[in-house]
Amino acid sequence: MLAIMRKLSSILLLSLSILAGCAQLGVSSSDAYWIKGNTKKTVVTPTESILAYYAYVRALTGSEWTRENENLKETLGKNAGEFDRLRQIMLLVAPASPARERSRVVPLLMMLEKDAQKSGSALMPLIQLLRTEFDERRRLEDKLRDETRKSDDLEQKLEALKAIEKNLSERRRMPQGVNKP
Repeated sequence: MLAIMRKLSSILLLSLSILAGCAQLGVSSSDAYWIKGNTKKTVVTPTESILAYYAYVRALTGSEWTRENENLKETLGKNAGEFDRLRQIMLLVAPASPARERSRVVPLLMMLEKDAQKSGSALMPLIQLLRTEFDERRRLEDKLRDETRKSDDLEQKLEALKAIEKNLSERRRMPQGVNKP
């Protein structure tokens, strides 16, 4: 399952990279603490900023994730714009995110997609890409869960057959004149 998650994260990052120039609006790199100082640009597109944010949150530890989550909740309480809502989704899919938090991603993404469609947001292609990727991730996770369940069932059946074989083998070894108690 970890290999699938890594593969999906790689696909997500690659897909996000492809869309790096799709947004028209700019974000000041000085306001975005997650953008590394190695950029010479003073203004980056929201898509570039989201990519940088995702790279930033992927490296967070559990306690750093908690602190970032609290800061983002505060930001969202003041202004729940599309960009910060997208940051929230990226934070929720970060490796340090608790599993119970990840279940919030799809509903948040659905609401964001609906609102972005209404507003004609420049981030719409990115949001649609994320929605497609998360739907595929959920489908693969469901498939993995089903395959694991099937494997467990087969393992139990194999163990039952081994027990039957052992019983038959023991019965054959018993002398004919001895009765079982």
